[in-house]
Order: sequence, then structure tokens, then C-alpha cells
Amino acid sequence: MKKWRMEITITKQTLELLHTYGISEERIGSALITLTAMAQNDDLTTFFTSKKSSIWALMSLKDLEYHGLIEVQEDPKSEHASIKLTDLGRMLTVELGGATDDCSELICWVPEWVRLFPIRNREGNMLRTDAKSAVNKMRQFMKDYPYSKELIIEATKLYLKEQESKDHAYTVMAQHFISKQDAGPGLVKRSQLAAWCELLESGEVVQIDEIPLESKYYDLM
Repeated sequence: MKKWRMEITITKQTLELLHTYGISEERIGSALITLTAMAQNDDLTTFFTSKKSSIWALMSLKDLEYHGLIEVQEDPKSEHASIKLTDLGRMLTVELGGATDDCSELICWVPEWVRLFPIRNREGNMLRTDAKSAVNKMRQFMKDYPYSKELIIEATKLYLKEQESKDHAYTVMAQHFISKQDAGPGLVKRSQLAAWCELLESGEVVQIDEIPLESKYYDLM
């Protein structure tokens, strides 16, 4: 029988992160074990998918499947079902600090991009959005604009450095920095990220105060 050892660090941030993915308190332990094992390509998952598995193990799997973190496919020719991480599950393992061999590029770097933003500003306003929302918006942004991951990260750092001089009093949330839809007539979607990417790509080094108001946001048609 294969012996295995697993070290998992649980912090307040870990619990809050799992809650954002829908994992309840009573499922946190089993969720962490299963996701960590899969991220490490460990065959521990056969313990959870055996037809002889305990009710606890099966309920843990069903919970992860219900929240869209794993995909389970029954195999009538085998005692074990086929189980794999979904894109959402791979993104969660990245945020937890794990690595997956088949993690798509966008899912791997956007959670790190989100952490460039402060959690809150001095007024207590939330600036660091959840990674799920950011990935969805960034996926659409990269369809609308030809900017590379490297340019996006550098443009964001430039924006945040400028905002830091103002104690982030006017810094927007990470997902709204990617794009935000106006509340007024026309429902125009605008992107500050696109504006900063273009400034950086042009080779100009400017402060945002020097940019005309109408140029601070780029319409997403």
C-alpha cells in the first residue's frame, strides 16, 4: 500500500477563499485534501472514487462536483471513477498555492495579478476582487485587445504606483479596472486597463492627471 504525506497550511485567508468558492465549514478539510492531492497529481483520488468509499468520501466529492471544482465520470469497466479538476478547480488550487501541470495560462497568472491590488484603501473600500470574476473579465479583455500578459501586468503596476501616491483614495476595484459598464444611457463598457496599456505601449511615461478626462477610459465596442 502506498504511503503518502501531505502538509496543508490553513489560515483565515484560506477559509475566506474557500468560502468564495462555495465550500462550507464542514467540507473545508476534505476539500483541501482532495484538491491538494489532485494538484500534486497524487493517485490519492482513487480513495475517493472507489465504489467501496465511505459515505464521507462520496459526499465530499459530490460537494466539489456541485460547486464546479471537479468533474467525475463513472467508468462501468472500472472500480474507480475518472476524476479531474475543472478550470475553476485549477484556479482555486493556484490561489491555494498549488500547481497543476495542465493549468491554462490565464488561470495561472490572473490570481497573482489580482494580488497586486491592496485589499482595501484607507477608507475601507474593497479593492482586491475575487479571482473568479477577474479571470472572466480578463478573458474577455484579451479577446477585445491584443495586449500581452506582460504588458497588462506592467501597466497595472504603473497605475497602482501612481495611485499609491494618493493613498489609493481613488483606486478602482481590480475587476472594474479591467472593464466597467456605465450606469447611464447607452450602457457603454469602458476599460482603464486598456488606456494604461496603450500609454505604456506608446513609450510615454505620464501621470494620470496629465491625461485628458475623456482619454482615461477606453470604450469596449
